[in-house]
Amino acid sequence: MPNALKMLKHDHDKVKKEFDTAIATDDAKKKWKHFDSIASDLEIHAALEEEIFYPAVEAATGMNTLVRDSLEDHRQVKRMVSDLRLIDPSEIEFHQLLVSLRDSVVSHVAEEENVMFPAAEKALGSKLDDIGSTMARRKTQLKLAGPVAKQVDVDVPTHTAYEQWTDFENFPKFMQGVEEVYRKDGQIHWRAKVGGKVEEWDARIDEEDPDSRIAWHSISGPPQSGRVTFRPLTPSKTRVLVEMIFKPQGAAETIGAAMGLHSKRIESDLKRFKEVTESRYGNRA
Repeated sequence: MPNALKMLKHDHDKVKKEFDTAIATDDAKKKWKHFDSIASDLEIHAALEEEIFYPAVEAATGMNTLVRDSLEDHRQVKRMVSDLRLIDPSEIEFHQLLVSLRDSVVSHVAEEENVMFPAAEKALGSKLDDIGSTMARRKTQLKLAGPVAKQVDVDVPTHTAYEQWTDFENFPKFMQGVEEVYRKDGQIHWRAKVGGKVEEWDARIDEEDPDSRIAWHSISGPPQSGRVTFRPLTPSKTRVLVEMIFKPQGAAETIGAAMGLHSKRIESDLKRFKEVTESRYGNRA
């Protein structure tokens, strides 16, 4: 039976070795390949901690402040991963940011292993085995579905692209299966057709940086989270990056995830977003 702390420490050691390899190589293609693996591992690791491990630690130890600080560390790491995805790996900026990302992850890991993990071991004891089993099952699901990262260049200014994306009521115009989306009190309510039936769920906005980034996670329905980053390429062209991680529901979705259908759907949604946005605002750019 897997132990939660051993699982997390194994992930920590693995990603630190990946960073060493990525930073050491001067080959841009190899550097990108290693970074892409690091990014996927970090997304999955963060999801396990945020969905399962941190809530258990907080309930058992009352370490609310440390958990909040750890969640902020995660948000910072995710921002850096998104920024790296929008930079050519042959540029010196990519290498410098990759080193900064490594340093942030190593610092976060040290605090977890030196402060949080001993407290968790003392408070949770043998329960860490059950938590580890839950995490192992979730990790299998996350690896099957895989974190999705897709981008598209849109021929409009960054402010226009951001405003169009955050006008949530427009989502049904370019998102397959989405019937209604609206925002209320810092939350986003969704109604969409999933697997042939209509589902509804709510998501909470975690970060909102105008003309730059928006991030969210579900607070009802299947666990999922995502973020969209906007990078100006020229005064009239914007690169839009969508990153998502989710849990397939049922056999049909699990098979679909394994076949890459979720990734293809997001890619199609982005193409429609480009078409809708450029048809409406392209001539004004």
